[in-house]
Order: sequence, then C-alpha cells, then structure tokens
Amino acid sequence: MTKIDLEQLIKTRRTISDFDATPIAAETVQALLETAIWVPNHRLTQPWRFEYYTGPAIAKVATAAFPEQSGKKYDKLNALPGTLLVINSIHEDAGVDGENTEATAALIQTFSLLAWAQNIGTAWKTPGYINKPEFKAALNVAENERVIAMVHLGTPSGEIKTGREREAAANRFTVISE
Repeated sequence: MTKIDLEQLIKTRRTISDFDATPIAAETVQALLETAIWVPNHRLTQPWRFEYYTGPAIAKVATAAFPEQSGKKYDKLNALPGTLLVINSIHEDAGVDGENTEATAALIQTFSLLAWAQNIGTAWKTPGYINKPEFKAALNVAENERVIAMVHLGTPSGEIKTGREREAAANRFTVISE
C-alpha cells in the first residue's frame, strides 16, 4: 500500500447506515480483528474482547436494547446483518482505564479502515443503553466490563455519501519551540 492509498482509505471511509441482508462471515470479522489488535496499547493490557452477533442472534441484541421489542430503532437494529460488541475490562486504576479505552478506540477505527478496504461498511455506535445493567446482563457482559461500542457491519447498500469537509488541521496546530 502506498501513502496515497492509505490517505484515500482514511479520507473515503464512511459510516454506513444501510446494509444488504447478507452477513459478513465470522472468519472475515475475526481476520480483521487479528490485524486491528496491533494498535498501540500502553502496558500491553489488551483489555478488549469481542462478540459478533449475526443471523438470528441479532435479535438478542435488539431485545436487550429494546425489551418491548417494538419501534423504529428496534426494527432497524433487528434487521442488521451483524453487529460487533467491543467490550473492555474496567481497570481499577483510572489512568490505566483511560489508556485502555483510548487503545480500544484506536482498535475500532483500525478495524473500520481494514473493513472499508475490503468493501465492508461499518457504523461505530455508542447508544446510551449499551452500559445499562439490563443490557449488559442480557448479553452476559460482566460488571467489571463496559461495552465501548457496537460496530454494525455489512455490505453497503444504496448510495454512499461523500464526506463532509473538515477544518484544516493548520487552523488547530500550534508549534511551541521555546
């Protein structure tokens, strides 16, 4: 891969909302994770674990999120071809816990880029319910763990919008030399 390829990958990756119904194979998801785990992780704590819900099991996530099993958000979640729960262990030391969360965020972004390079769309979601006790209990997330994100994934369906412009980094970049 060239520098231009990497720059294009980063600049063209989009959050995907619409997926076709075909799930991404678990082997593919695992292979992407095998590379994504190489992100920097101070102390090499590797605090993460992953649960990939697909097929009929996606209903477990939808029901955990929306126990009444109705509504537009329930229907949308239940119709996904797959979602990856990214779960972190909670560390007793606040500094280490913060580093672990930051490393996991880097992992999620790396996973999303790797997926995009294979024409797999992702949507990194952090809805308020993912760390409610009822949601965690329904999906066997331990008390000493937190769900960092749900990453919806599948083959993009429909139009992929172009990215919105970003403010130039130069506008937020300061050099301090003395």
